Amino acid sequence: MIAAYEHSAGKKPASAPTVQVSPPALRVLVVEDEVIIAWELGEMLAQLGHEVCGTAVDAAEAIAQAAESRPDLVLMDVRLRRGDDGITAARAIQAQHPVPVVFCTAYGNDPTTRARMLAASAAGVLSKPILLKDLRRAIAEALPNPPG
Repeated sequence: MIAAYEHSAGKKPASAPTVQVSPPALRVLVVEDEVIIAWELGEMLAQLGHEVCGTAVDAAEAIAQAAESRPDLVLMDVRLRRGDDGITAARAIQAQHPVPVVFCTAYGNDPTTRARMLAASAAGVLSKPILLKDLRRAIAEALPNPPG
């Protein structure tokens, strides 16, 4: 009724406020055996509006966390301290739950490592140290149509 009154008085009804739609937050599993790097990745993901749904320091823990949390994306360190490496863990995770995996490595130029990452269907490769702009780009390339 108020809108009708304003209209009849020569005033336009107030328009609805403009709402900026941001991409949906992703649930990201961070697999990194260096605590500081894992923390930094979590902080960067938060800055980008995403949620860390789990963390792991080795392959076995990564596989268990992925099965439990069903992430939208996995950030996976290639060289883990104990047990299998990140590439082997990524293959096991993808066998249970198809999910894009972005590898994080200081060894991305090693031809053997690069070939193994590609064979494991890497959705992306980030070279350490990881910068926010590179993480943003890798996520956009790994999930061009985010779930939501």
